[in-house]
Amino acid sequence: MEVNVDAVVEQLCQQIPMPVRDYTSDPRMVVIRSFDINRPGDTLKLSGKGASGLKGGVAGGSITRGVLRVNDVVEIRPGLVTRDSNNHIRVRPLRTRVVSLGSESTQLKFAVPGGLIGVGTLLDPFLCRQDKLVGNVLGKPDSMPKVFIELTIHFTLLRRLLGIAGNDSVKETQYEQYMQDNFGDSSILTKVSKFKKHDVLQINVGACTGLATVVGVKDDLAKLKLERPVCADIGESIALSRKFNGSFRLIGWAKIVKGKALMLD
Repeated sequence: MEVNVDAVVEQLCQQIPMPVRDYTSDPRMVVIRSFDINRPGDTLKLSGKGASGLKGGVAGGSITRGVLRVNDVVEIRPGLVTRDSNNHIRVRPLRTRVVSLGSESTQLKFAVPGGLIGVGTLLDPFLCRQDKLVGNVLGKPDSMPKVFIELTIHFTLLRRLLGIAGNDSVKETQYEQYMQDNFGDSSILTKVSKFKKHDVLQINVGACTGLATVVGVKDDLAKLKLERPVCADIGESIALSRKFNGSFRLIGWAKIVKGKALMLD
């Protein structure tokens, strides 16, 4: 309806501070999209001047720190995740070179934190098609975080599920029946219970979403075994969700304290 848009813009400019950008650290980007830009029927053409025709896969996302430049050599972690004959997880990071940088239809020579950037690479397009690289982290080799399969987190839980205000006049033991009778949904005022061993959670680490099983709890520390490995820094914030009535709902957040890292191929 375009009503009071000027007031909203004014509040955004006055109340929300401009984030501090880090331009000096090694570049780091969270991949939130990846795709194959080749058209059906494109083929690789070889000549005396080299190969042409097919183009490498593209990774899209936001640069969180540093400056990324064309011709930079970058690494993508975790990269290829497989299981060997003993069902052990194997992780092979992908290393490639940046051949192009783009923002919308604008081609760039370098990119800085803020906004969405498309990074053209020399990767096999098959590795990038249909968002296969979503959740990976792109950055300079030898400056990347470790890849973890287990995490120890310091967590904070919400008192109740988000979205509906509570009713203090109703005793906690009557919440579910009260909400079922009055609103047809007994989960609306569900109190967030503490973690228990073998609880299954959904965690969000950067752009990576996956399941994790609680294998240990002590006070406000929990140890999680991940279904898929994640690339993350110690101290990084993550979101925690638990399944209610068939869908995952946000129940809290946490910071990574330590983790069990995987050996990389």
